[in-house]
Amino acid sequence: MHSNEDPLIQALIAKKLGLADAEDEARVREAGPQAGELLDQLDAVLAPLDSWSAPAPPPDLNQRIMSRIESVDKTISFEEAAAAMRPEVPARPRSGWNISIRDLVAAAACITLLVGLFMPGYRNARSVMERNACQANMRQLYAGMAGFAEDHQNRLPYAAAPGEANWLAPRQASGRPGANTRHMFVLLKEGYVPHPQVFICPARPDDVPMNPCDYTQLVNFPRRCNVSYSLQNMAGQYSVTMEVDPNMAVLGDANPLFDYSAVRSILGENLNQLNSYAHGRGAGQNVLYLSGRVIFAKAPTVGVAGDNIWQAGNLTDYTGAEVPQYLTDSFLVP
Repeated sequence: MHSNEDPLIQALIAKKLGLADAEDEARVREAGPQAGELLDQLDAVLAPLDSWSAPAPPPDLNQRIMSRIESVDKTISFEEAAAAMRPEVPARPRSGWNISIRDLVAAAACITLLVGLFMPGYRNARSVMERNACQANMRQLYAGMAGFAEDHQNRLPYAAAPGEANWLAPRQASGRPGANTRHMFVLLKEGYVPHPQVFICPARPDDVPMNPCDYTQLVNFPRRCNVSYSLQNMAGQYSVTMEVDPNMAVLGDANPLFDYSAVRSILGENLNQLNSYAHGRGAGQNVLYLSGRVIFAKAPTVGVAGDNIWQAGNLTDYTGAEVPQYLTDSFLVP
């Protein structure tokens, strides 16, 4: 049946059901003989409906409905109705820790494996970070030394020692006026280095910066732990200036020969292989040269012509009065 017949069919159905108005009925009549054919087909389709008769309702239907309503003597709350309409959800079985010893052992093995894989890398990364921060401190100290030298005829920082100085002052000595660190304190006292934190190596957790104060009232760092580094011993007849050999080491990590924080014995050790305890428990030390260059050395023999930066010449016994043996003899002491 074509789409142009749809309005005619709708009109015929409406007429058959008694729903057609005058215009619809006129449209059916104007359709011609085609309308009669369609009307016969429609009668055949609707014939079962014409033959069906709806059963009559019970005569007491109304009374039965009212009686049912009156028999309900309880008002149901909204919560109860909602609960009655809510579908029941089966309770979940309680789960327990059903882990066997075998599973625990496997988990422990995995954790151990992960720790073994990642911890060395973490330690190495932290060590490199601390080493780089230490080198940054040394570069700041060199900038302070260069500024001091510019104002003092190219000399390295120097502070005269009161009385009979001994650079190997006792650990508990308050103020340590004779210690070699008094020369570094000049950089802080005269403003060539901005903050006490610069004198602390981040790889030495027991060292702490001194509290900011009126530095002009002091002659040295109050405590030994306020300085992590060892400076060229400025005592003796040789006056080190910035014009001496640029390959001369003038600052380094703590000298292990006099480092009270290094809990180990150096008896019987080869002093040419003895490294500072600051980085990697003796893996090496940062060293600053007169040229401003900073390196990480894995042996102490990095001075001029392979000089051992921890020793005064070839001396092995020290009382605190030893001095460099020649002009380019690097002898880094606390």
